[in-house]
Amino acid sequence: MSLKILQIPVGPLDMNATLVMDEESKETIFFDPGDEIEKIISLADLEGMNITRLIATHCHIDHIAGSNEAMERLKLKLEISPLGVTMLGNVGPIAASFGYKVSKIEHGGFLNEGDNVTIGNTTFEILHCPGHSPDSLCFYTKGVLIGGDVVFKGSVGRTDLPGGNPNELMESIKQKILPLPDNTTIYSGHGPKTILGDEKKKKSFHYRKSQFDVSMTYRNYHKKVEKICKIIEKNKNLITTNRKGHNHRDLQFKIKQTKIETAQLDSILSVEKDCIDCEASVSVGQINRKTIPKKKMVPSLPEGDNFTVGGCLGGLALGSNSYIHGFFNNNVIDFDIVLGNGELVREVSKKNHSDLYYGVGGTYGTMGIITRVKMKLIDCESYVKINYLHYKSFNEFYSDFSLRIKKEKDDFIEAFVNSKNDFTIVCANFVKEVRKEEILIIRDKSILKQRHMCIYAQIANKKDFNYLRLVDYLERYSYSAFWGHYLYTPYKLRDYLYAGLVYSLIPRKMIQGDGLNVGKYFLAANQIVGDYARDEYVLTTDIGVPLSNLKKALELVDEMTGTYPLWICPSKDNYHPDKTFSTRRKDICEDNMILDVGIYGIKNSNIDSRIINQTFEKFSFANGVFKGFFSTCYFDYNQFWEHFDKNKYDQLREKYHASSNFMDIYEKITYRNESKEIAKNTVRSKLFSFFGKGYLRQINMNKKKLIK
Repeated sequence: MSLKILQIPVGPLDMNATLVMDEESKETIFFDPGDEIEKIISLADLEGMNITRLIATHCHIDHIAGSNEAMERLKLKLEISPLGVTMLGNVGPIAASFGYKVSKIEHGGFLNEGDNVTIGNTTFEILHCPGHSPDSLCFYTKGVLIGGDVVFKGSVGRTDLPGGNPNELMESIKQKILPLPDNTTIYSGHGPKTILGDEKKKKSFHYRKSQFDVSMTYRNYHKKVEKICKIIEKNKNLITTNRKGHNHRDLQFKIKQTKIETAQLDSILSVEKDCIDCEASVSVGQINRKTIPKKKMVPSLPEGDNFTVGGCLGGLALGSNSYIHGFFNNNVIDFDIVLGNGELVREVSKKNHSDLYYGVGGTYGTMGIITRVKMKLIDCESYVKINYLHYKSFNEFYSDFSLRIKKEKDDFIEAFVNSKNDFTIVCANFVKEVRKEEILIIRDKSILKQRHMCIYAQIANKKDFNYLRLVDYLERYSYSAFWGHYLYTPYKLRDYLYAGLVYSLIPRKMIQGDGLNVGKYFLAANQIVGDYARDEYVLTTDIGVPLSNLKKALELVDEMTGTYPLWICPSKDNYHPDKTFSTRRKDICEDNMILDVGIYGIKNSNIDSRIINQTFEKFSFANGVFKGFFSTCYFDYNQFWEHFDKNKYDQLREKYHASSNFMDIYEKITYRNESKEIAKNTVRSKLFSFFGKGYLRQINMNKKKLIK
């Protein structure tokens, strides 16, 4: 017996179409006609293969989507397990959710365990191996196993899809696969081939409770999403999420909309060697605490623990290693999204619904409800060494900063502008071992003494280096909404109540988990201050700047606000034509690197905040980069759409049923400003304007006294 076996990855899920030829007779079996049938048949012709049988290892859509075309071209019938008939009957709606257009598929005969499949002088034994799917079949001949999705290199098939069962899968592997000879080559439905003996040594097939837990987690996820789909399907109003996020002060427009509760989508579904799969409301902090002990991390996550992965995807998040890895979206493998008609589109990726994959970033929930996000993982260490490089002139700072960025010398990099002629580059690098006495531990009781970004910037200005746990480094801006919370409450009262009560008496798990959340404190502070007063005196905004125009941007910020410190975070931004809201305009912005300049604090000027923000908007647009939409926006309609492709955005929304069910992005980011003038007349705002303005300025002038 001599066989020639070819595996060709096809379709959006990279399923292996498998051609098995008996070299003497040239008779060939075509296993799993999932997609790209023309390519496969052409390849078979080049190899001199005579395809005589068409067989599905199981009837999941990625394995059978091209069956009708294959049957028509080859004049053959598709052979399946009898247990696959039900799946064939439901193929249409299932296919649509994965981006396939498939009409009804007729089978041409059944294959059962105990039967044989013969080509030439080669006979395959059929093994029924349920668990991944009820109808899963494997085909064995001496030294060769066509394994479908039962076993893979380094793992086993998933069991979270309809009909999956982890106990059945492990029993199938134990009874049918493990007794085969160790030298058996396994040809799987996805990924590379492997050797059974190697997988036994790696213990890839050993039952693990975690596998069962993962399966149950996915089942629970599908139940949650099913509820969301049913609500949206029956809905006749505009749709929004019920999650308030950091713009809670401005979301009155949500009152008349149908609110979709997404807070329950808070489970990590699975953690693999090179990826993590999460529900959309999982926080950055949850991910860090799950992956860092395994010496893995998700690149380009924002460095605060309350951001959700769904929000990061819709809002184009970035972090201090984005200058290497790009925006958060660049590191997303695939995601699920519920459309405005209640349809769930699964596994949106670069190959499956690629227009939606590239188009969702920066649309801030106006395309649908993101329910699941799978992200890649990179290697890391448990600790970082942070070097603080100090400069007294812009030219020296810019020269070193741009050079370090271009050479990718550091694992993380950011910078602070402490004053007009005072700059600090903060570069962090992984270290394997650190003496305990060298580690600056951020403890619950001491965290308030640092007051995060504002104070962190001043620490950076005074030190040359220190060591941190990676988890502390990645959550260093979590606790006080950047450097904002000290703006809202008197110093002594804040420290005794907030630091003493929240951080000393209440367990950290409760603060950072599902219980008491620091964001609730920030909400209360905003309620005390008032919408108008807060936006009038306190700036919280980001502007995008090409690397080459950083000096112009800093001069403008100094002239308009006098606010310090400023935060600078670089991000690689490769242009892609399918981006709906590209972070830079290719026609006028030559830099592949853009800088996020964060302006967070009290303005030291008498210029109206509206004028300040409008000036920043015009500057960003003029330089080919836009200002962050999450801050207060003042674009007029025509100005906004001069800088973005409205036709592309509208076509994408129409295609995916968002246009009549989700708020338009312009409406969403500007609508909230209508209440600002009204807010001037509230008693709360008048009182704050009388007492608070002076208080904020006093704090701004005496920051050093507040730092112990």
